[in-house]
Amino acid sequence: MTTPETQDKSAKSEHATDTSTPDALLAQKVIDALVSDGLVSELDAASLRAGLAAGTVDSGTWKLALENKLERGGADERK
Repeated sequence: MTTPETQDKSAKSEHATDTSTPDALLAQKVIDALVSDGLVSELDAASLRAGLAAGTVDSGTWKLALENKLERGGADERK
């Protein structure tokens, strides 16, 4: 017998993304490069990585991470 809790866990696992696929590895490299170049904060990078693992990252998530950095001062923080 399945409980609502086990149903919820299985539903989440269905949406989880395999982080070893070429697309996921490329996304990780993009995140690393954005952080390295100061275009995305470590906090937003962590959110992106968690979202990738959960399978919840979409174009709006990427846009929000980039906009957050711009609102916080963007490249000026790299000085």
